[in-house]
Amino acid sequence: MPTVDLDTQYGPRLAKQQKAQTYVSVKLFGREWRVVTQQNVFTALAGGGGDPQAILSLISNIVHPDERDDFRMTLMKQEGMDAPILLDILNSLTEVAAERPTSSPAGSSGGRRVTPAKRRTSAAK
Repeated sequence: MPTVDLDTQYGPRLAKQQKAQTYVSVKLFGREWRVVTQQNVFTALAGGGGDPQAILSLISNIVHPDERDDFRMTLMKQEGMDAPILLDILNSLTEVAAERPTSSPAGSSGGRRVTPAKRRTSAAK
């Protein structure tokens, strides 16, 4: 039986999506991070289902690839970082990225400042 090569169909589409990836600047823990505006949907669904490895992947991969190691290390160094705070941070980063701000607020200096949208989830406290 011949192998059906789905890479020929989906490879170019995935490559196009990867090249079109955009980031939103946020300030957290005293520095700016570039947050990805389009998360891996499979990972998000698995994380929503409670898969711990998927949740770790979502948290680790929410920032630009060049910043991922620093982001993970910064998270690990935070005193008092419990599960509710971590999930609130992840929710906030996801909500900011979903808004995809395209311009700086009026009167701001050259840096890009992002204000998170009001929480839409019931998990926010």
